[in-house]
Amino acid sequence: MDQNDQTKRFLETADRVENLEERVREIEIEMAQHDAQCEERWKTTFNRLIGIEDAMKQMESRLLVGAGSMILFLAGVIVTLLMK
Repeated sequence: MDQNDQTKRFLETADRVENLEERVREIEIEMAQHDAQCEERWKTTFNRLIGIEDAMKQMESRLLVGAGSMILFLAGVIVTLLMK
């Protein structure tokens, strides 16, 4: 291999390294943007989940009150029928 071929290969390798470093910088920027977007999405998701949990607790308490009322009503009916 002569000197000219070695120089040409060296320059090609240097170009690839420069392109690689540039691509790494681009990927780092893209990852930083992605992290920021994901963090915001997770905050939104957790806030929505908290709202859903609160609604579920409210529904559960209403269901317990309704079921308790129904049990007391039916117990009253049974007691009334037995006392006749």
